[in-house]
Amino acid sequence: MRYDFERSICEITKFEYKKIELEDLKLIEYYDIRQWNWEKFNYDLLLKYGTWVIDKERNSFLIGMGGGSFEIPEMFSFVFKDSVYIYKFGGGGDRTYISEQLENYNYNLSMIASRYSQISKRNEVTDNFAEAMAVQHYSSPNLNKFSIIFKNY
Repeated sequence: MRYDFERSICEITKFEYKKIELEDLKLIEYYDIRQWNWEKFNYDLLLKYGTWVIDKERNSFLIGMGGGSFEIPEMFSFVFKDSVYIYKFGGGGDRTYISEQLENYNYNLSMIASRYSQISKRNEVTDNFAEAMAVQHYSSPNLNKFSIIFKNY
């Protein structure tokens, strides 16, 4: 299963890429969102450096949990309709990204979801997760095209 996005998704989506603010910590705490190692986030660091993708009504959000080196997959929590979904990219020998360099420092990027807590077919959760991931990655001004590939396990 594959999702492909153009930069124009950022103009029509309900999701926004934003800096994490003090009032946002309440949502992270409420849903007990944690880092890749299941430890609580350092809220001071989140307020200083943290970003996330959140919908305009504040009902759904995507936040990186860290990871992404050696055997540890890059992990994301996605809250949608009061449920928390965990998506993992790479780790354990699985490839995380496929990047294609273009002219003028531009690039195309595909991420490969290797493990996820959602059934492996298109549905409302995976559609919204993929869209939120696209918004996050289009925060890079040099990203030309973004794709997510879900491996079937």
